[in-house]
Amino acid sequence: MVEKYSLLNEYFFASSFRVSCSEQFVLIYCAASCINISFFDKRLVCFLKFVDGRVLVAHNADFDTAFVRTQCTRLGLQYNHTSVDTLALARNLMPQLSRHKLDVVAAALELPDFNHHRAADDAAICGMIMGKFIAMLLEQGVDNLQGINP
Repeated sequence: MVEKYSLLNEYFFASSFRVSCSEQFVLIYCAASCINISFFDKRLVCFLKFVDGRVLVAHNADFDTAFVRTQCTRLGLQYNHTSVDTLALARNLMPQLSRHKLDVVAAALELPDFNHHRAADDAAICGMIMGKFIAMLLEQGVDNLQGINP
């Protein structure tokens, strides 16, 4: 079962999911061409409380978390969340792929079809990818975040 947290208006869309098999992981996928600052300011603290103490998971995590990090800096809020990048993991765990885009990785892992470039769908499939990667990492003897990049 997946718990969903989302913010939506005409300027900003972000979705997060907590994967029940590992409550320490939260997925965030931000797609924004323009951020409505007043909308974001009002909800940022709520979002930060939701993800507090959890690891953020995203495909190209630096890009996705940059929106949140930038607004935290602007508002004088601390942003110290650890993130796991499924793009980097895909490059390491699936070197046979010539490309490591979200839809390519999902297809290679035989995950269900999804509406690519739709934040909620991308976040959900990212969670499924992370689930597969956790299994692959466990097979390699990696059972914690520190073991991914020693």
